[in-house]
Amino acid sequence: MPDAVRAAVPSVPMRLVGLDAMRSIAVICVFLVHIDFAWQGRSTADWWHLFPFSSLFNTVAIISALYILSAYVLALPFFGGRAPAVLPFMVKRFCRLYIPLVTTTLLVFFLYHITNTLVLDRYWVLSDGGQIMSSYPHVEPTELFADDAINRILMLGVFYVMPTPSSWEHVLDLLSLAGTSSSTTLNSVVWSLVHEIRLSMVFPALIILCRDTRRALLVAAALYTAASAAIVVTGDSDMWLHQTENFWVSWLITLRFAAFFIIGILLAKHSPVLAERIGKMARWKILATWLLVVSVFALPDYHVLAPLFAFAISVAVCLCVHSAGTQKILECTPLPWLGKTTYSFYILHLSLLAMVMQKMAGQFPYGAVCLTALVFTFVLSTAHYYTVELWSIKIGRRLGRMAAGFPGQTTTRSK
Repeated sequence: MPDAVRAAVPSVPMRLVGLDAMRSIAVICVFLVHIDFAWQGRSTADWWHLFPFSSLFNTVAIISALYILSAYVLALPFFGGRAPAVLPFMVKRFCRLYIPLVTTTLLVFFLYHITNTLVLDRYWVLSDGGQIMSSYPHVEPTELFADDAINRILMLGVFYVMPTPSSWEHVLDLLSLAGTSSSTTLNSVVWSLVHEIRLSMVFPALIILCRDTRRALLVAAALYTAASAAIVVTGDSDMWLHQTENFWVSWLITLRFAAFFIIGILLAKHSPVLAERIGKMARWKILATWLLVVSVFALPDYHVLAPLFAFAISVAVCLCVHSAGTQKILECTPLPWLGKTTYSFYILHLSLLAMVMQKMAGQFPYGAVCLTALVFTFVLSTAHYYTVELWSIKIGRRLGRMAAGFPGQTTTRSK
């Protein structure tokens, strides 16, 4: 990256309001998607799927956004003249992601045991009037448990694994980062974290790739197309090409998500140019662009539309980071503050939601159950951030400084 362009990259504050807000929106949407799975078949939920609310339930767009945002944040130092050495970067990033994963896994395991909560695989569906409602049309509604508190909630997946008591085997499977559906049974949202850890370990190589924007775009398109085609051919994944029971297919999924990491890196690389262009846009153009972005997110979450969603996410990132009007609106909301705790919220919310629903479903109104789960998750994720997450960051920095003392350390700077 030329020195003149690098100098044009604005000084990056410790927290970026727009990115924190987008992360908050993304994880809240994930929470709503999981609530929606439990609300399948209820007529009162129909309004959730009407525009513009339908844009909040696009699973493909939400997951793509999380990867693009992560890559964007990680890439900023590389294009701002503060590129870290390769090994210290990898050490700090691994500590930042894996230590909170270990603690949340143990926390979930402990809470499951003291509350006698079952481990539920994949998607749950809440019974209505004693009947289990399936989110899969080809699965007949059934009742598998005699206990009235349990038969109101069931997780169904591609392989329809029966709910079981949690065990240390579930914990070890999850922490192995195998990337398969069965290995994340204790907390199924961790599947996406596995791919992020893998991609973070090769992030410096992706930075080098993105020195040439045209080359990077061609590689991203090739990776996405080839990996998607291979996953479809194997037939061993879910409908969104996100999860699989095959370890080797999980690596194809990682390659597929590498394309979104490349997009995030390129957005950070061209941040000065994008900031200049968005700064010249009139307010009505900003509003029209946001309306177009929301309209794209409202499309069905078919995996073949992922490139279109990625483009819309890229536009949204640029608006949140570079549009002064958008930032002023976001600053008036709690979203930037919530952005600090989104990692803990993401990896805790599904297990806590399943736990609360198993204990409260059928005894309290459905809205009260969901609100309780939301508050419970916010409280625990905030506490986890200010204890474990901040501690993991300090540990990562300390180990990173130790790794920086190893001979042969080099930085990965953009040219």
